[in-house]
Amino acid sequence: MKYLISIVLISSALFSQTLNLFTDCQFCDKDYFREKVSYVNHVRDREDADVHMLVTSQTTGSGGSEYNMIFYGLKANEGRSDTITFNTEETATSDVIRKKMVKYLHVGLLPYMKNDPMMERFMISFEPIKKEKMVTPVDKWNKWVFRTSLSGNFNGQKTYESQRLSGSFGASRVTEN
Repeated sequence: MKYLISIVLISSALFSQTLNLFTDCQFCDKDYFREKVSYVNHVRDREDADVHMLVTSQTTGSGGSEYNMIFYGLKANEGRSDTITFNTEETATSDVIRKKMVKYLHVGLLPYMKNDPMMERFMISFEPIKKEKMVTPVDKWNKWVFRTSLSGNFNGQKTYESQRLSGSFGASRVTEN
C-alpha cells in the first residue's frame, strides 16, 4: 500500500509542473489534440487551466475557412493573450484541417511554456521552400510566332444579297538580338 501512495504522489507532482490547457471549440477533434499534444494536460474545466484556447472559424470569400486560435493566459499567465490566424482552402479535408490546427497549437503554446520543465525537450525546426532549378524550355518553332484570322459576313434579302469573306496570315520572329 505504501508504494501505491508514492506513485500517486509522484504522478500528481509531475502533473502540477505541466501546463494545463482548456480547449474551447465546438468543431475541433479534441481526442486528436490530446494524442498529438501530449506534453500538456488537457483539462475539462476552465478553472483548472493555465491557458484557455478559443477556436473560431468563418468562411472566406474563396470558399475556404479562416480559423482564429485565441490563447488566454490564466493563473500565472494572467493578462497574456495571443491570437494565431490561418486559412484553409475550400478543398481541405478534415484531416488536413486538424493537422494544421495542431501545428499552430504547438506554436501558440510555446510562450506559455517558457518556464515549464518540458521546454527542455522541445526542438524547433524550419522547412525552407525548395527552390526549383529554372529549366529553359525547348522552342520547337525557333522563336517564330504565327498569327491567323478568318472572318466572314453573309447578308441577304429577297432583292439583295451580300457576302464578304476575309482572312489574314502573319509571321514574325523575335530574338534577343
